[in-house]
Amino acid sequence: MWWLKRIEKSLGEITEISLLLIALGVMIEILFGDAVPFFGRVATNLTGLLNTLGENGLVGLTASGIIFFLFYRAIGFATYEEEDFETALIEGAKYPELIREDQEKKLERSNNTLVNNQIESVKQATRIKINKANETIRKLKEQGKTEEDAIVRLHRGRVRNLQVSMEEKVNELEQKRPV
Repeated sequence: MWWLKRIEKSLGEITEISLLLIALGVMIEILFGDAVPFFGRVATNLTGLLNTLGENGLVGLTASGIIFFLFYRAIGFATYEEEDFETALIEGAKYPELIREDQEKKLERSNNTLVNNQIESVKQATRIKINKANETIRKLKEQGKTEEDAIVRLHRGRVRNLQVSMEEKVNELEQKRPV
């Protein structure tokens, strides 16, 4: 297994040299612009890589963390025990749960708003229909009709049916409130 240790050491040295070259490339690009051969556009490419990782949200954050962990471990900037890494992964696993809970709360508020608007719409539409039916009853009474006349009873029944229908629709919408 000595050869495995040697490969690990060699890869660590190559990584360290690569990081130093990246740092040198960034410095040269800052000082002389991106027209310098071999070192041109290092900062631009590095910025692009970081933007790509940033656009991917949690996946990018996780990838960045793993990359930094591997770099630091490879060149000896920091050493971590396996249980430290496990603890970090466990803590990181809690983050999606927090995001999920937050999204659920937002969806619940949105759903409640939608249900409230639908209930209010049903109530207003029913009130308009009831007012129209009551206005028709009033006009019929002005014409000499009584409560016993069939046409008046028809409109009174319509008012009752509208009220019952509204209550049923409101109850049905209330059932949709829990997501």
